[in-house]
Amino acid sequence: MDYLRVSRGVHCQSDQILITEGIHQAIDLVTRMLCDNGDLAWVEEPSYWGIRHVLAMNDVRAEPLTVDANGLCPPETVDDAPRLIFVTPSHQYPLGAVMSLERRQRLLALARQQGSWIVEDDYDSEFRFSGQPIPALQGLVADAPVVYIGTFSKTLYPGLRLGYVVIPRPLVSDLKHAHAELYRGGHSLIQMALAEFITAGHYSAHIRRMRLLYSRRRAFLTELIQRHCMPYALSDFSDNAGLHLILNLPQRLTMWRSPERPMRGTFWCGRCRATT
Repeated sequence: MDYLRVSRGVHCQSDQILITEGIHQAIDLVTRMLCDNGDLAWVEEPSYWGIRHVLAMNDVRAEPLTVDANGLCPPETVDDAPRLIFVTPSHQYPLGAVMSLERRQRLLALARQQGSWIVEDDYDSEFRFSGQPIPALQGLVADAPVVYIGTFSKTLYPGLRLGYVVIPRPLVSDLKHAHAELYRGGHSLIQMALAEFITAGHYSAHIRRMRLLYSRRRAFLTELIQRHCMPYALSDFSDNAGLHLILNLPQRLTMWRSPERPMRGTFWCGRCRATT
């Protein structure tokens, strides 16, 4: 709770935090509890494949919305109000855009007006390598209509299978009860160890070390791309954040592993060469 408040500007009490077995379970829980058959959900285009699978399984309609350099583009007029709005504002997956403050404020106002819930997946929020990170949507305004979800798979390791949900106060009882009935919790010892790891300050120290390491690796990779590949290969969406890059590549692209250095992972694509 203190870590989220300091690092992401999230405002909550301890009883609003629910531990899940990853992001996918959190999305499933929220969709099951907040949507009826035939309801509408806005999703980013493109977006995490799991969202659409969960929506389809629960008979919820998915309306894809365009993503630009400032994040999700809400429509100017809304004819059919969405029940849920799924966004990854800190580092849009997979394009990498960081949602602007103006766009965040507009989305919050629209959700209040339409009676919608925003599901904020704070994907890659820990890894912003320049400038000050924009606070989470959840903490921008009081009593924001935001279900905030996060995971430890990027910061620690994917096999951990631990995530969390910060539940808006009006939904706490229903979502916690549903989680207890729908899923059988586990990983108690791992949860206890992770809680101690965070409380002792080791998690924050780990994030600082990894942020520096990944920043150096990103700068090195970016330099290689700009020097040896196409000069304008880096996408406009490739903000200085996150753990992946988006490249603009020609339609016809030949890629193969170099036979001369197979153990070094050297790939050739068109007129560029890079070593992984």
